[in-house]
Amino acid sequence: MKPNCTTMLAMALLLLTHSNNDCHQIATRYSSCTASESCTTSNCDTEILAPHKALRSLVDVSFAEFAFTDLNGNLRSITVPAAQINAAFKNGLKFDGSSVAGCTAITDSDMHLAPDKRSVMLMPKNLRTERTAIVICDIGLSETEVHECDPRYILKQVTCKLASQKLQLNVGAELEFYLVNADDYTPFDQDNYISCSTNIEIENFKQEILTTLIDTGINVEKIHHEVGPGQYEVVLHYAEALKTADNIVLTKYIIQSVAQKYNLVAVFAPKPFAKVNGSGMHLHYSLQNTETQEYLFYDAERVNFLSDVARKFITGNLDYMSDVSVLFNPTCNSYERLVPDFEAPIFICWGVKNRSALVRIPLVNCQQADAIRAELRCPDASCNPYLALAALGATGLQGLTDEHTEYPPAIKVNLYKLNSSEIKALNIQSLPRTLDEALTNFERSNFNLEIFGKKLVAEFIKIKRNELANQTEKH
Repeated sequence: MKPNCTTMLAMALLLLTHSNNDCHQIATRYSSCTASESCTTSNCDTEILAPHKALRSLVDVSFAEFAFTDLNGNLRSITVPAAQINAAFKNGLKFDGSSVAGCTAITDSDMHLAPDKRSVMLMPKNLRTERTAIVICDIGLSETEVHECDPRYILKQVTCKLASQKLQLNVGAELEFYLVNADDYTPFDQDNYISCSTNIEIENFKQEILTTLIDTGINVEKIHHEVGPGQYEVVLHYAEALKTADNIVLTKYIIQSVAQKYNLVAVFAPKPFAKVNGSGMHLHYSLQNTETQEYLFYDAERVNFLSDVARKFITGNLDYMSDVSVLFNPTCNSYERLVPDFEAPIFICWGVKNRSALVRIPLVNCQQADAIRAELRCPDASCNPYLALAALGATGLQGLTDEHTEYPPAIKVNLYKLNSSEIKALNIQSLPRTLDEALTNFERSNFNLEIFGKKLVAEFIKIKRNELANQTEKH
């Protein structure tokens, strides 16, 4: 970048970060108001308008990519040069909503992107020749009107409702995927669970994934081989729900980008191969008090250190799972994974260390208050993470609100070994078996209308029904 451009950008960003006139309230302010109300005047404001460290790091970038997801969770972006970054943050960006799933009709196509300053990250050098920033945006109908079908807005609404009760939902994620050769779509290797490969290319690939994620600013814990041939798992450290959703979107993109350098394709489909294990996106979650920073799932005096708050939250997840399950498993291929004998959970129950249950309580050390958590095992990476985490938080919050005469018992048996009569005797329900069944549950649920709004429910149903019809035609 030429010196005069750098100087100009630095001065522009300095003015931007010190400006009190932030016109993008849809990106920085949100409340527990209904989807039809304006969220521009709220006391639930989590944005800090003071100079932001990430923004200051933009001084010497050559480009910025302003990104968002459509309703299906696909990443979209607009790239601007250095000289236009200030204007993009100040005025936002416009795009054709009629060409994006879940946005607007062609007769009212113009839509607005409001950059979220808190989301700024720098793309690593191995993915971009020039120094490039990536910024997650919120979608608006205009500078002041929210878009009720913006998945990120929906998650913000849920996290704000939690915040009103001094609660923060922390979520970590395990993303499973297959690596296949780009030429013939065959698995990259024939290794098995946590194999230590002697193939230098495999080990270099794993290290480059970790390095790239770390350089981007994503807090990644590990990568290892999974059960299937060519199957891997990347584990993201827990963070506040909105941050984790952003990280999931970028992690998938980064893994797919690095894979291409090796003439590979990273496949996040739930069930790409019929006779081997599918790929999930397990969510590890807990609650934290925003004032005391106390970890609310932990109780040193209770069995398995699991507090009443945790039990109520998990009960809510289970009670409303049938209503929202399509947000965790939104494709026809999702239900090819959710079948017996391949380690995928299909029974709506919970257990301690029991991987056959939908919700599992992992083993932790007795003094690790921050590690006490639940693991939801049904989601897969074809979901929109913003909607999935919104469903997780909303159902759990409802569990805290509902009156419980008793909690469902922890299941200790291997459910895969039981027949249907034995499952029924335990009063355990199953997840929907097809996308059609899951969509019907979603559409009929009054709970979903309250949480996600009539417009999003209708738009989501329309998109998925069309996908289902197209899938049926192919067969």
